[in-house]
Order: sequence, then C-alpha cells, then structure tokens
Amino acid sequence: MKKRIRLTIAAAVMLICMLMTSIGVSAAPSVLNDGKFDMNLVYHAKKSSNDLPDDYEIFENTTSNTTVKKLKSTNPSVATVSWSSTNRSGLRFNLKKPGTTKIKGVLYEGSKKIKKFTINLTVRKYKNPAKTFSLNGTNYASKFKTLDTYTIKPGSRTQFKVKVKAKKGWKFEGLWYRNQSRTVKIDNKSTFTLMSNWSYVDAVFTNKKNGTREDVAIIIDK
Repeated sequence: MKKRIRLTIAAAVMLICMLMTSIGVSAAPSVLNDGKFDMNLVYHAKKSSNDLPDDYEIFENTTSNTTVKKLKSTNPSVATVSWSSTNRSGLRFNLKKPGTTKIKGVLYEGSKKIKKFTINLTVRKYKNPAKTFSLNGTNYASKFKTLDTYTIKPGSRTQFKVKVKAKKGWKFEGLWYRNQSRTVKIDNKSTFTLMSNWSYVDAVFTNKKNGTREDVAIIIDK
C-alpha cells in the first residue's frame, strides 16, 4: 500500500490544500509553495497486492480542464512521473529505487499556461515505524518489516480496540479507519466498530530526522 495522497495516503499528503473560492467565482489553478518545493516519498522493494497508486495532489483549484505538460523526471532511474486525472487531479509517481530526482512540468488550464513547477524529490527506503500496532491486544507491528500492510481475518468479531506506539526516531501522527466509501479519524487506545466486510486501520508516522511520512495499515477482511 503506497501513499494515499495515500497525497492515501497526506508531507506528501500534507501538501493537499482546500479548494479556495469566493462566492460564485472560482480561482485559477495554482502550484502550491510558489512552484518550488521538496517531497519525501518511500520506496518499497517488496510490493503488496494491496498497493494503491502513488497519486499526489500538489495543485489547488484544479478543474476538469487542468493538465500538466512538459512533465519529466531528471533521474528516471529513481522515479518516473505522469499526470493523473482519474484519482484526484495530481501526479502519479513510479518509484524505482532510493535516490533523488527533480520533477519538472508546466501547469495549464485548458490552453492557458499557468506556471512552471519543480519538485525536489527524495525517494527513501521503507522502514517500519511502528513499535506497537495492536488490535484487541494482539501486536502486529512485526508484520510491517518489509510491507506496510497486513491482512487479518476477524471471524465474528465486530469491535476492535486499537493501540499504536512509534519506534524511536518516529512521531506518531494519528489513526484513520477507512473503507471504500468512508474515512473516520479515530483516537489511539479507542474502540471502533467494523463499517463493512473490507476495511483497514491506517496509522500515520513522521520520521523526526528527515520528515518522511510513512503509513502502515491493518486490513480487516471478513
């Protein structure tokens, strides 16, 4: 499972801005941070079947006519990039190995050129940030050694008490419980009720040294 962001992940996800409009008037699309900024993404050498696309929403006020042209990565051996309009208007990254590259492009609204942008992208090797990630007293933290997702079968259970603690050098940022149509922020050391037959609990961490965000998730599959 990659960053929903998710921008899944969103920091990459932290770059998402709320759409700012005045009544009856929409603002033109723009690049966040004045067109130049840094990003840290995490490379997973071992892929999970539950991986989600690396879609990152780094623009605000986009419309169906918003596109990016002249898009390129200066070091495609580290990461390549494409424009994605299917899962939030944003950039889709294909991470290949740890390293650095620059992502460059030009933002357009229809045929109108808005602005050039440059992303200084650092791709880092995945590290397990969780010391404790337990459901109903069972600690699954060791399951995230090489993958950031782990699937459990809950049987007849419908309620789960969750507890999370970060490893040294990491800061625990929060918990989200999600299914395919809903996302709910939940408190650490709280109890939640299953929303559907397939859902997951997502714990978010930030590396204190380099600011890299990492999510790990327990998938609950009935």
